[in-house]
Amino acid sequence: MDSTVYAPSSQALIQPISSSINKNVKMESGSGKPSSSSTRAAMKATTVEAIVVTMNPYLESNIPGSSLMLIDTSSIEPSSNSNPLTSCVDLIPSSGKEASIHTLVNLAASLPPFQCPFTTTTVPTSPDLASASDEETLDKAHYHLMEGMHLLNEVSAHTKVRKELLAQRQAKFEEGQRKLKEIGKIHERNEQEAQELQERVKGLSERNVLLVGDLSESIRCQNELKNLNEDLQIKADDAIGRRSVLAKDLEEKTHRFESLKL
Repeated sequence: MDSTVYAPSSQALIQPISSSINKNVKMESGSGKPSSSSTRAAMKATTVEAIVVTMNPYLESNIPGSSLMLIDTSSIEPSSNSNPLTSCVDLIPSSGKEASIHTLVNLAASLPPFQCPFTTTTVPTSPDLASASDEETLDKAHYHLMEGMHLLNEVSAHTKVRKELLAQRQAKFEEGQRKLKEIGKIHERNEQEAQELQERVKGLSERNVLLVGDLSESIRCQNELKNLNEDLQIKADDAIGRRSVLAKDLEEKTHRFESLKL
């Protein structure tokens, strides 16, 4: 685990170092208790990895028992990806005893003042610290795995509910589709009946036209018959009149014939 500090003076380094110790005391996932294994692994490390920013070409620790070596930093380029005052320095004594925050604060205070431009130096990482980091990573991975399984169970339950709702809606949709098909068949049947009725109405209309024509012809024939009856009545009256005249003539001639006969 690499860490970086940028600061203008040694006093500004005290807060990042103490915060690094606080960060080593990790809280167990979801329990609210400090992780004792992470704390022991971080505090009992014999060699640590640290990145220290300074302008001096050489750096050494003023505290006996420190594992920091004399390192040439004059040829090291400053890191361009690090943010000032966001990372910490973990400086642990090599005696195997647990380091206290007070010791680290004194170590930070004993460092020479920092000036710009910044340069960085590194010390190899402790195996115990790496194993502690791996354990923390496994704990986090286990926590996220359990959280993911919990979310997966929730998603599965939600999917099951949605599947049941979808099945119900599918059944309702199929029922509605079946009713719609029945309504379509009824509509087709009604259209056929309507077409048959239209054909019957058309036939009745044609017959009505024919009947109207026949009725007109009947009325015309009736009028002609009436006229003929009137003519026959007139002729009958004439015939009756002529018959009366002929009867009188016949009577006169008969009377005359009898008188001549006498």
